[in-house]
Amino acid sequence: MYVAYEQSPEQVRQWIEKAYPSLRRKATAQHGIILWLDETGIRSQQAAGRSYAVVGHKPVVAKTGKRFYCNVISVLSNAGRMFFTVLRGGFNAQSLLVFLQRLIQSVNKKVFLVADAHPAHKAILVQQWLANHRSKIEICFLPPYAPQLNADEYFNQHLKTNGTGNKHPKNKAELLGVTRAFCHSVQRKSAVVRSFFEPEDVRYARRHTKLPPE
Repeated sequence: MYVAYEQSPEQVRQWIEKAYPSLRRKATAQHGIILWLDETGIRSQQAAGRSYAVVGHKPVVAKTGKRFYCNVISVLSNAGRMFFTVLRGGFNAQSLLVFLQRLIQSVNKKVFLVADAHPAHKAILVQQWLANHRSKIEICFLPPYAPQLNADEYFNQHLKTNGTGNKHPKNKAELLGVTRAFCHSVQRKSAVVRSFFEPEDVRYARRHTKLPPE
């Protein structure tokens, strides 16, 4: 486990004890839904999973030497809902806006989005769009350097370790197919989505966690 030197334990405490409970009360009062947002990159060269070999010999895994990648944007709810998109290219403010537009069309409640301070999340283009759609979506930023507070980070780990890490796609089309198929399989299993809120650092956000007194 790694923790950034820049992370502030006090800001983390304030988020868990004050900021998130306040957000939850606001979402409840407005009959909204809280979704955790994150992005991750999937690359042909990533190494994950296990292999085997005769005792005394190093395992050798055949895979392409070509470099290609894709990106995934996803959001999760602690009730087990998941929305995602797989990008052929890089992630930026414009691709985020396309995803958010589709998201508010798919959810029949106001969205309260929890995200980190990625530059794309704070881009002027995105902030202007959010201001124009404030009746349908709001964004709330996690404390800096505290990815462990975001349940979507645990989905990213699951995707890389169990979804794409040991598939060894030969080209970008295969990588995109494997990634989409795995995301769809998780999306259909609400219990799996809820499990990403079980690690100790995100238990504060579980569905039935009691709120501290105001």
